[in-house]
Amino acid sequence: MIFITPYDGRGDASWGSWQYRDYLLTLEDKYDFVTVGDWFDVAQKNPQFYEGTDLLHFYGNQDAYEAYGKLILDTIERAKERPAKPE
Repeated sequence: MIFITPYDGRGDASWGSWQYRDYLLTLEDKYDFVTVGDWFDVAQKNPQFYEGTDLLHFYGNQDAYEAYGKLILDTIERAKERPAKPE
């Protein structure tokens, strides 16, 4: 099972999207079959992805598209090394 953390540059740690990210990160340690890609971390390190946007969507930024795609592919590769969810 794969999750990608959300990013919302309009908020702070009190916002639900930030709290949800924190929750998702706990799941990878709790369940062997969960893999989390941390888009929140990538986005915070690359504020230019959100320049001229609503700070929620990175529309029109090719570098952001590529980084998001890379995160998804890297997360899938990590997930392949973890066990599947038991039935």
